[in-house]
Amino acid sequence: YEGHAILNGTALRKDGETFPTEVSIRHVSMGGRAYLVSVARDVTERRIAEERIKASLHEKETLLREIHHRVKNNLQVVSSFLHLQSRGVNDPNIFKLFQNSQGRIRSMALIHEQLYRSDSFSDIDFGRYIEGLVRYLHGVYQSRELLITPTVRSETIHLSIDRAIPCGLLLNEVISNSFKHAFIGRERGEISVDFRRLNGHYELAVRDDGVGLPSGTVKMDPSTLGFQIITSLVEQIGGNMEIQTDSGLGVVITFPVADPYRSRV
Repeated sequence: YEGHAILNGTALRKDGETFPTEVSIRHVSMGGRAYLVSVARDVTERRIAEERIKASLHEKETLLREIHHRVKNNLQVVSSFLHLQSRGVNDPNIFKLFQNSQGRIRSMALIHEQLYRSDSFSDIDFGRYIEGLVRYLHGVYQSRELLITPTVRSETIHLSIDRAIPCGLLLNEVISNSFKHAFIGRERGEISVDFRRLNGHYELAVRDDGVGLPSGTVKMDPSTLGFQIITSLVEQIGGNMEIQTDSGLGVVITFPVADPYRSRV
């Protein structure tokens, strides 16, 4: 043996009670002879303090998990109320408003659902979130008359909840717009969602092979609520948006990897 080591174990008191110890062992040389010097310390108070900290941390983790679970449930209740209310609506335009609101609420509920199931309470695997959101929207808008094939390609990227929520709402607006408007008069179509890291930025792209924008138009209608929500959320995450009109419609959003919210999480 050479050097210094610290070992953890237990020892017996005079009354036969065991207690946790920390034993420090050091190699020393004196008068040309080698010795092992060991010192045992009673670390009972330290262990008690450590157990209290672990119990407190577990309690806080349980509380955070329960909070996310309840937020998710409350959002689902609101979505259900909207669904029930929409069943009595005969005006298709008003019905669409209810449907759009349900989609926005569901996109936020998915964030809290993933946080509830995750080991981390501050960020989520956004690629997995995209897959869940696309599945939900596909189920909402798919019909027998129209076959839409969605594709998700994403790197494993974790986003803080402060950025995941606006990005999720962004995706909901853009993907819903493709499902609702891209394939009018068509029997089938494709929608792709790509999320990747590119140098110091993230790139989030939604593309479809639908009818695109009206001839000569290079921008979406800025007067619609959906477009106003999109532009506001892009600004919120410090990003930029590009509209592509080749072979359908593409919306490409880039935003910095550096997270201004991370320091406070």
